[in-house]
Amino acid sequence: MEASKDGFLVLFDGRPMKVKAAYDGANVRVEIDGRMVKLRTVSGGVEVEEGRPKLLKSEIPAKVVSIYVGKGSRVKRGEELMVLESMKMENVIRAPFDCVVKDVKVKEGDMVSIGDLLIEFE
Repeated sequence: MEASKDGFLVLFDGRPMKVKAAYDGANVRVEIDGRMVKLRTVSGGVEVEEGRPKLLKSEIPAKVVSIYVGKGSRVKRGEELMVLESMKMENVIRAPFDCVVKDVKVKEGDMVSIGDLLIEFE
């Protein structure tokens, strides 16, 4: 991969492809070799259903060190939800939006893998 002011030059299966990306606050628009592709934003492992984020999944293999919320907790965007430890580094997981916690699917001390469900939102 090689970066330039016009985007990236990426080798895919040995073939060079020009890639550009733009974020409009709700979607990522990616242009690959002149063809536009629209993607939904997934932030912090958040899965979107019907336009509303519902699930928070782990983006890293880690150990759950601390959990600051529980079922029914009302949290504001940016508020700390939990701490995951990976490779001796603590990663604070914050609320991606104002929400109510429907359920916490892990407990302190659990080991999680990429894609494991951490929290479900209402």
